[in-house]
Amino acid sequence: QKYGEDSADAAAVYYEYGNALFRAAERRRMEEEDIMGKEDEQKPDDAKVAAAMAAEKRAATSEAKKAPGKQDTAEKVDEDRKPAASEQNADVNKSKDGTNDEENDGSEELSDHDLALELMENAFAIYDAYCAETDDADDSGDKKAGDAAKAKAKPYLTWVIGQLPRTLGGIGDVLISQDRHADGVDAYTRVVSLREAAVESY
Repeated sequence: QKYGEDSADAAAVYYEYGNALFRAAERRRMEEEDIMGKEDEQKPDDAKVAAAMAAEKRAATSEAKKAPGKQDTAEKVDEDRKPAASEQNADVNKSKDGTNDEENDGSEELSDHDLALELMENAFAIYDAYCAETDDADDSGDKKAGDAAKAKAKPYLTWVIGQLPRTLGGIGDVLISQDRHADGVDAYTRVVSLREAAVESY
């Protein structure tokens, strides 16, 4: 198809959009891991603070036991701070059945990685179909005539052939990030074969 959502031009948009989504998602993941790593390094200090707070709480509890009036007051304040059990159960039930959840519309949104993979796979399918249609453009057996017919029928053929391994490489990157290592390796292997075929054609 020359124009429209199944054209080679649209496939390029699908791939670039999917690649941008994937790279941005990976960047966010790396930033989050970096932040978590820094938080882990600060855990010893946090443990010291927690131990000090626990010691203060124990001291306050022992003082409250010595003064009954203060203990009653402290217990009353704690009870006032706790929400009623019935309210907690109501909130939980509402969250489960989705009656008060505005975001629960019955549909699951794709993650950035899943959407990126879907876009890249769509692009590869379009590129692959484009090349397959070109192979059927001329079956006369005359190589020069066949090449001329292909160039006329599919002006983007050379460019699309170059995009096939690039698109497959992007698909492999997404699959590896999703721990689908077997599928990722398969994609990378096909990239090598496509590049070897491209070199041999020259």
